[in-house]
Order: sequence, then C-alpha cells, then structure tokens
Amino acid sequence: MAGALFMYFCFSFINVFAPSMQWIIAGTLLQGLPCGGFATLASSYISDVCPASISEVLTGLISCCWVTGQLCAYGILWSVVGREGASAYRIPMAMQWIIPLPVAIGCVFAPPSPWWLARRGSIADAFRSLQRLSSSPCPLPSPASPATATTSGAVLRLAEIRRVILMEENERHVGTSFKDCFRRIHAGRTEVAIMVNIGQIIVGFSIASQLVNFMRLAGLQSDDSIEMAFFNAIVLLSGNVLYFLLHIRLSVRTVYVSGLVFIWPVLLLIGVLEALKRSGAIHHQVGATIGPATNTIVCGVSSAALRTKTLALSRMANDLVNLAQAAAGPYMLSQENGNLQGFAAFPATGLVAIWIFWAFIRFPETKGISQDIVDDLFQRSVPARKFKTEARLQLLARMSPEEANAYANDTARVDVRGSGVELAAAETGAY
Repeated sequence: MAGALFMYFCFSFINVFAPSMQWIIAGTLLQGLPCGGFATLASSYISDVCPASISEVLTGLISCCWVTGQLCAYGILWSVVGREGASAYRIPMAMQWIIPLPVAIGCVFAPPSPWWLARRGSIADAFRSLQRLSSSPCPLPSPASPATATTSGAVLRLAEIRRVILMEENERHVGTSFKDCFRRIHAGRTEVAIMVNIGQIIVGFSIASQLVNFMRLAGLQSDDSIEMAFFNAIVLLSGNVLYFLLHIRLSVRTVYVSGLVFIWPVLLLIGVLEALKRSGAIHHQVGATIGPATNTIVCGVSSAALRTKTLALSRMANDLVNLAQAAAGPYMLSQENGNLQGFAAFPATGLVAIWIFWAFIRFPETKGISQDIVDDLFQRSVPARKFKTEARLQLLARMSPEEANAYANDTARVDVRGSGVELAAAETGAY
C-alpha cells in the first residue's frame, strides 16, 4: 500500500505540470496502476486483520470512503469551474498531493496481516500482530498452558487462522494462482465476486455514471451540472449510512437482492417518463444496497488463500465493464449520435432483471458465518439459498448440549463465528 501511494504521488506530478493533453492522458493512465492496488488491498487487509463481525461493517464502509472522495472531487471542481487558464486544471490535480502522506504514515504503523505471516510459518509474529489488534493481551499458549475458555481473542483468532490454513493444506487441489480461482472448488466463489462487482456498474448503466454529461445535455450550465452531481453524491452517501442500519437487521443477501428489485422499477420509470430528475433515486438505492454490500460480499465468499486474487479478478471485471460503459454512455446520450435521453434507462432495466434472477439463484448468505464453515459449504456445493440453514446445522453440531438448547430456545444466542473459533481453539489445544 505504501508503495502504491508513493507511485500515485509521483505520477500526479505529470498531471499538475502537463504541457499538453497528451501528457495529462499519460499521467492519468500511470495513476491507474496504483489505483488498482487501492481498490483491492483495502478489502483484503480488513478481512485479514478483523474478525468477521467487524470486517462485514468495515468493508461496507469502503463505499462511504469512495463517495466521500467523490464529494471532495465535485467540491473542488465546483470551486474552479469559473477559472480560466492552466490553474483551472492544475489546482484540482495538485489537491491529490494531500492524501498520500497521511495515509502512508498510517501504513507504517499498521500491523502486518496475521494471515500472511501465519501462512509463511511466522506464528509468533502473527500472534504479535493479533495482540496489537486485541484489547485483551495474553501470552501465546504452550503445551504447558493450553488454550482455555477464558483465552484472549488474539489466541482464539490465531487458532481459527491456523485451522483454516491447515484445512487448505489438506485439500488436494488447493493452489494460490489466478488459475485456481476458476477451478471447481473456487469457481462458484469467483463467480459471485465477479457478478456482484459488475452489478455495481450495470445498475444505472449510462445514466448514473454520466450524470454531469446527462445534466448538460438537459440544458444545465457546467457549474449547475457539477452542483447537481455534488448533491447526488450526498444522496449516495446517505444511502451508505442507511445500509449500515439495514445490515444490523437484515442479511446481506436480503439487502442485495431487494436493492436490485427496488432499482428495477425506478429505471423502468425513467425510461417510460424520460424523467431526468428521477436519476437521484438510483443513487440513493445503490448507496443503500448494491454499493456498500459489494465489498462485504466479495470478502465473505472468497477463500483466505485466494482472497487477494479473487478481489483482483472481481475488480478487473468491474473495470472492464466500466470501460465499456464509459465508451457507450456518451454515445447513447449524445445528441449527435444515440440521443436516447431517458430511454437510455432501458438497457439498464434489462441488465438489472438478469442480475435479479442470478442473485436469487446463485448468491449465498455469508453474514455471521466463520471462514471454515463457508469453505465447507462451498466445497460441498451447497445451494446458495440453503447456506444459512446449513451453517446453523453445523453450528449446532459443534455446540455442547447446553449451548444447543440455549440456542434453540433463543435465550442465549450464540454467534456462528464464536463457536467456530472456540472449537478451533479446543481442537488445536497447545498451539
């Protein structure tokens, strides 16, 4: 991450001092290299250092960070829209120098990934990393003092990490290359990760992504178009906040599928009425469902061994579809070419209908399920709609009779994550 930040900082000089448009294009292309790392490293790191209950929230928060960046960008553009000369583009470009330094300082003090360390055999270093992330430090268990029910969260987390890694090593077909993401064991996971990432683009295809151009074609001035985009980003941010409220009460599968279902009639209405002002509703529903849920879903379905590569593949699919949209969108909206106006919503309507059908059949629920149980469910090819039921059955099988009775009677709800970790500690004993 620190290396990507340094590259981004250096490449931004090209755009700030570019003497021609060709140099700006070259600088932008070079900046895209570290940006690809930003898009995948954040989700992967959160999944590695946080327990499932926290990572589900923080991965959703990534979308809030994206939207906050959009708000800052629109605000800066809004402030220089009346300027003339080189300062009109150099000031926004120079603002990119503000972010890398504080983030790089944070990277220096951030603990390394315990998964990465444990996979390389550095168990003591992995434990120290987990200790930095834990609120209840304790010594690493030994044969003389094995793990107990009162063991700290760092020890239990290390037990879970080692148990999952051991399960991966015992599999005959496990690998860590991009090719392995498409093998039978992991193909379903890669499919879900890619489809949900593409889903971010196909909702509002050519409308939501081309909002400034859309507003200018409608007759608004440049500053008014940017102002409208700024307030639409605020709507998107409010949708992100709403997602966290929904996430507390509902499963991720429910939030994602219902988001697609609610977006479909809005897109259809835009196409029927050619109502330009309705496009803001897309932003709110995407922000509350599809947008923030995507990062949570991709991290939840990917295996620990292939998480980074699965994230990279899904992000590449997202960028490829976004590239196609960037090429098709202006053509569809341009008065000299497609001039579809509100009818541009119809292609998105058809695509969303396809995604609704796919999500209902193929998208599994992983909220609150530990990594080892998710691995087992995918390996046994459990149908997506039965993931939650099968996870509960495995949880009950791992509980003591007293815990099972309490769970069944709803008097002491036991999290799916908790029993998996405790079982890992009990089975591992002395680490």
